[in-house]
This record gives sequence, C-alpha cells and structure tokens, in this order.
Amino acid sequence: MLFINGEDQTQPCAKPAPAAKVLRIKSCCLPSLAQYGHVYIRALDHLVTTIDFLRPGLTRLDCPMPRFASVNAYVIGSPGHQLLIDTGMPGLATEAVWKDAENQGLVSGVTDLVCTHMHRDHTGQAPRLLALHQAKLRMSPAEHSHITWASSAEESRRQSATQRFLHMAGVNPEHAQKSRPIDYSMLAPFPPDYAPLADGDHLAAGGINWEVIIGGGHSSAGVCLLSEDETLFASGDQILSGAGPHVSVWSETPDADPLGDYFAYLDRLAFIPETTLVLPGHGKPFANLSAQVTKIAAAHHRRLDAIMASANKAMTVQSLSEFAFSARAAQRFGDLLPGMVMSLANYLWHREKLIRTVTDDGVALFEKA
Repeated sequence: MLFINGEDQTQPCAKPAPAAKVLRIKSCCLPSLAQYGHVYIRALDHLVTTIDFLRPGLTRLDCPMPRFASVNAYVIGSPGHQLLIDTGMPGLATEAVWKDAENQGLVSGVTDLVCTHMHRDHTGQAPRLLALHQAKLRMSPAEHSHITWASSAEESRRQSATQRFLHMAGVNPEHAQKSRPIDYSMLAPFPPDYAPLADGDHLAAGGINWEVIIGGGHSSAGVCLLSEDETLFASGDQILSGAGPHVSVWSETPDADPLGDYFAYLDRLAFIPETTLVLPGHGKPFANLSAQVTKIAAAHHRRLDAIMASANKAMTVQSLSEFAFSARAAQRFGDLLPGMVMSLANYLWHREKLIRTVTDDGVALFEKA
C-alpha cells in the first residue's frame, strides 16, 4: 500500500508486494511537489521505510536498522545536481530502499555523497552509490582513515583490542569473551578516493552553499553542514532528538576525551537560529536547536555529577556504570555501555577531578581526587 500522511492512497497502478520483494510504486502514484507529505513503502518483509518529502528538493529516506531507531539518509537538490547525506546500513534491506527511490526518479544525477561519519549505519551503501552514480565522496580525513582501517583490519586484531579495552573497564571476563567488535568487513575495500572536508570549508552541493562544521564526540571528527542561509543544519549523529547521541571511548583510543570534544562542539552551535531545521542522523527533523543542545549537555552533566558523588573509593568503569545509567539504559546500550561510562570517567580524569590508576594487570581504577 501507499500512504500519504497516514492515509491509504493506493491506486490501481500500485500492485501489492509479494513477501520478501520490493514494493514498486509507479510515478503516477507519487504526490506532486505541492502535495509533499509522508510516503510509506514496504521494502522487505517485516521492514517498513518512510520516504519523507520535507520540501521541494529535500527528501529524507528512513532506512531500516536492526538495532535502535532507523537511520536517515537525505537527498538534496534537483536531479542532475543532487547531494546525498549518509546512506544507511549495509545489506539488501537498505539497498532496496535506495533502488526504489532510484527507480521512481527521486535519486538521479548525484554529484556528491557526504558521509557525516564512519559508522556503518551511515556509510553502509556508500560503495554501491558511489559506483552507480559516479559521485564524489566527501568525508573528514579522520573518519575516512578510521573506516578504511576498520573495514580492512584483521578480525583477530580488532577482537584483541576489544578484549583489552573491556578488561581495562573491569568487565566480567565471561561477558567480555562474548563481546565482538562491530563488523565493517563487508565494506572492504572502502572507496579510497575522496575529497577531504575540513572545519570551516565551504561546499556548494545540491543547489545549496554549505559551511562545514566538524566536531568530535559521537565519533572522532563528524561532519555537519549548515546552509548559507541558516535554514538547514545536517547534524549527522552529533545532534539527535531525545537523549542525543551516545558518546563513547573506543577500544583503539582508551585514553581519549570524546566528551570534552563534544562539549566544545556543542558550545559552537549557539549562533544557529531556533528556526533552523535540523536534519539528524536518526529520528525526525526538528527545530529549536539551542533547547536540544541544552537538554543534551544537562544530561551528560547529571551523569558526571553522579559519578563524582559515587567515586569515593577506587572503582572500575563497570562499577561506575550503575551510578551513571539506569538498569534499563544499561540493557539497551549493551556492549556500548563500557565505552560510554569510560567517556565520563576520562572527562573527569583529564580535568583532574578523578585520579586514574592502572593496575599491573591493566584494569583502570578511578577515584575522586
């Protein structure tokens, strides 16, 4: 079925989709530009995606994701001059979403693909899209380097780094042995040719002039794009609605301070108007960015305060986690939790509010300075 704004708009030209096959919606069934709304299509069995026509020349593809919320990809500009921002997960389900959009003429004549950061839910279809559309890949050098390494590194090497990190965090050895690093091997070799984006760069793509804003936190050097007229802000995962993105220390850089980087990034967004439409990596677009920035920062500070109130003796990251996150949140984040709590502890350690001691066998202990 075809739904526009939640109502059944199925026409005779849109035939029901057999199980596990893509539903093809013919162009005669699509709304005109003056009738933009939400179009829902069933991509594969048990998976539903949304094509969200936000305004002429701005479309959101709501791509399926097996864990957490779905992930957004954006198509910006008119055919022949289109900019894509992020791609969704690897695999056939997301590929089907893109093929439907391509077959309906919604994606045509792509010149640029910006991957806001290296995580596979934002880069998973990049190899196919770049090859098909002969588009130029744009990323920050740090993110491109990271995904190139992650997709090509031997699994045993990445697994060893994960085990060392979880041991350092004080995770139960039996649980740690069951943990596996996120698999990027399906993206190898990741496209080596790209145009690097630096903070403060200006990019003309999708019929819009953009300013590049790069910040750390959710990833090492995530790319955000602010339109010259300040009506659009493509935030990737740096700014999300709700509780915001998770900020984690990763196994490759256990001494890093990503939360410090994230607070510095948030401070840079104060000038963006409340009317600017934020295009996040997950969830629906929203306005009033400053209120969301305040909300996200306050949540991190509450967790920092909870750790400071609890670290009256030397404690592992695993022990600190019960004070920083609820049991429900801990269950939801699963294997991400040690890195998230480490980001809080490292932030306080870098500012000499906590003392970090590493035992002879490599376990990090934190206590109030």
